[in-house]
Amino acid sequence: MYHNFVLVQKVNERADFKVYFANGQYINWTYETMKNPSTKLNNPMFPIIISDENVTIQEKPKGRETSCYRISENKIRFIDDYGVPEGFLICVTGPVGYMPKLIKFGPKPNVYMDGFSHKNPGIFDFYVNTATKEASILVHTTERSLFSMAVDFERYDGDFSAHRKTSYYDAFDLTIALNAGRFETVTKKDVRDIIPNILDSQSEAIVEVMNELINHLNTKQDSCIPNSLKSKLANVFNGVISTSSATVTIVDSYMNNGSVGQMIKTLIEYFSQ
Repeated sequence: MYHNFVLVQKVNERADFKVYFANGQYINWTYETMKNPSTKLNNPMFPIIISDENVTIQEKPKGRETSCYRISENKIRFIDDYGVPEGFLICVTGPVGYMPKLIKFGPKPNVYMDGFSHKNPGIFDFYVNTATKEASILVHTTERSLFSMAVDFERYDGDFSAHRKTSYYDAFDLTIALNAGRFETVTKKDVRDIIPNILDSQSEAIVEVMNELINHLNTKQDSCIPNSLKSKLANVFNGVISTSSATVTIVDSYMNNGSVGQMIKTLIEYFSQ
């Protein structure tokens, strides 16, 4: 791929990180998915590889707006605010042996001016290097963007090769996959904690379809979500969104209400777009 700017933030197991930056006219880069780094090249951005030898990679100081800390023995949280132009690649690489388990994007408050475009900053990908057991979140900007991003990296003892898929053609599958864990069953209380004003019939429908989704994620995490289940989810959540104040009563912090709450909020946010 080609970008004008490449920013790599590499997190280590001590919840510390380093920042590397390169800019140029159409930088040719790739993400190495199956090989160890070459000792001859001494590429600090690895698994990102820049093939143009004339491009200089600089180590940059950490910004005060960036934070990285351990939230449990096996989980590290990375948070940053970005203000970047179009043609910018951001790559956040987790520690060796860690997998991203949750991602949160947040737009900055918008002061509307005529002609100012307030859109999503671009697209994002999930890449894995099976040789080094490193995983990365990549953001490609398509216009000047101001946004925040938080990523939780969690220690992963499974087979990294099962996650070697480097292209996700369905944002729904990617969103759910990154939130997938060993969930317990959903109850009506879980739903009301997230959507206090929901009708009984709607909460029962959500409980049923959520438990079907959770059963699928718990038993078949490496397979795509079937279209029949997606349609069922869409019917239930679109009905909730159209007849309740779900979109305004959702708690606005991904740290609240546990994994079940995050799943419900992810689905509502997805279907309300």
